[in-house]
Amino acid sequence: LTNITNHGAAFSFSIGSDSTNRIFFIVLSIITIFIVFYLALKTKSKLEIIAFFLILGGAFGNLIDRIV
Repeated sequence: LTNITNHGAAFSFSIGSDSTNRIFFIVLSIITIFIVFYLALKTKSKLEIIAFFLILGGAFGNLIDRIV
């Protein structure tokens, strides 16, 4: 077994240094949260609302991981 650390996102996606990556993904998470929350407010279907809030839960989890 070999320990490998991924400093980027999925598939080692990276746009620069570690601090640049962190800021980029924090901003991306915040934008995603606002867009999905807006979509959740616009829909009338309970199933879509549940789906949007599950996506929001994942986005908040990613945001917390990036900040910590």
